[in-house]
Amino acid sequence: METPKKIVTYPIADDPIGGAVFLFGALDAPNMAICSAGYPDDHECFLSFASNLAKKANCLVGVTCLPGYDDREDHPYTANKNEGYTFEEM
Repeated sequence: METPKKIVTYPIADDPIGGAVFLFGALDAPNMAICSAGYPDDHECFLSFASNLAKKANCLVGVTCLPGYDDREDHPYTANKNEGYTFEEM
């Protein structure tokens, strides 16, 4: 698995670290892209692509996924709401 330059967490519903954006590339890159995985995938499906895009296109690339589908060390998938999230909560 590719290692991001930085992982930035953000609040979802009542969870202060429910979401995360995995960043690749230089923070001052002239171009930016975001990849958002959806059902049934998590952020891992885009990590290799994001790393390569950041290097080859001089981009800052952020990778995220729908809440409840990522499984991070600091926030396992079991910490998410069983019933899912509303659009407003995301």
